[in-house]
Amino acid sequence: MTQATATVFARRRLLGGLLALAGALAPLSPMPAGAQVRGEAGDGAAAVHIDRNVYTAGGQVRLSAPVPGDFSAAGGRVLLDQPVAGDASLAGGSVEVLQPVGEDLRAGGGDVHIDTAIGGELRVIGGNVRLGPATRVEGQTRLYGGEVSVAGRLGQDLDARARRIVIDGEIAGDARLSAQTIELGPQARIQGALRYTSDSELRRAEGAVVTGPVTREDAQAAPRTEPREPRMPAPVPREASQASAWAAGIGAVLFFLGLLAFAAVLLLVAPGLAFRSAERIRSHPGASLGLGLLATFAVPVIAGLLFITIIGIPLGVMVLSLLPLLLLLGLLLGAVFIARLLRRAMRRQPLGEGPGRFGLELLFVALALLLVLLLANVPVAGVIAIAAVTLAGLGGGILEVQRWRTTRAA
Repeated sequence: MTQATATVFARRRLLGGLLALAGALAPLSPMPAGAQVRGEAGDGAAAVHIDRNVYTAGGQVRLSAPVPGDFSAAGGRVLLDQPVAGDASLAGGSVEVLQPVGEDLRAGGGDVHIDTAIGGELRVIGGNVRLGPATRVEGQTRLYGGEVSVAGRLGQDLDARARRIVIDGEIAGDARLSAQTIELGPQARIQGALRYTSDSELRRAEGAVVTGPVTREDAQAAPRTEPREPRMPAPVPREASQASAWAAGIGAVLFFLGLLAFAAVLLLVAPGLAFRSAERIRSHPGASLGLGLLATFAVPVIAGLLFITIIGIPLGVMVLSLLPLLLLLGLLLGAVFIARLLRRAMRRQPLGEGPGRFGLELLFVALALLLVLLLANVPVAGVIAIAAVTLAGLGGGILEVQRWRTTRAA
């Protein structure tokens, strides 16, 4: 196996670990009135029901009723044992899909097990990916992981890349496989062509059938670089050190002014969103944190699944580029929430009171941003505090958008 391939496998296993960590950190508190909870509340799981769709996160996520629309979930363990009529997007340390998904299924995690019917496309990335004998996929299948095993029936083409691939089911289209070890079991039936890339020969059990041609493609060797002798850093002159300190100070001031400028734009363009999101954070802090965490981890997972296909790469780049904007918006909304707390503490005014004069509101937001930036210098606790402010702000914004959509529909 080449060095580049080993790096890809390491990244995939790291993704599985991050998804498990995301699920462990995602317990939510009770949701606002009108939201339908469909998770196991005993393990801290909760859900938001928007129209016919369900969005949920928690240590363990398990549906208690069928979903008439789309379903999105993130958790330490995600068990889908209720049918989903639309698309399903699942991320967790362990993901099990045991009931049909009407349209596309996208899943990522450390261990992903699927043993049911999928009405559309199937895209999975994980450490261990298993498709059981009851699996029926109508669309194309894309599997990426450390260990990939396929049973059941795939209605169209299969594209799989892993360290080890085992095919012991039926593939109605072509199969393109890339792995260190590739095995065809006795129940393997590939009705199209088989193209594979591997360091070793294809292992083909007695009874395995490939209708089309079998082609082995050469793996491209990763370029090697010779290690260099470590060099000791040259001593930094005192003048250069002082200049670096001045530059760092100026950069911090410019960064603060840039955040303040974005905050001013937010207060001018969408004051209702800013102040009502602060009210959502106050009334539902746990839900705000959970939704902010779910949105933060969902964006890179969705982008990674889009990167699987060449067509989806531009769309994946667009989705991934939204993450910094979402985090910036979350930080600003969290700062508005802190500003409202400061305003209530200093002027004894209710937190839910509407916006006042623009200059006064911007002054309190500036104080809140300054407080947040000062917290960044505190080891460990500062990082946790800033992350909490950002995630709560993002989640509060999501709750406010949900409330606005519900009010508009009514």
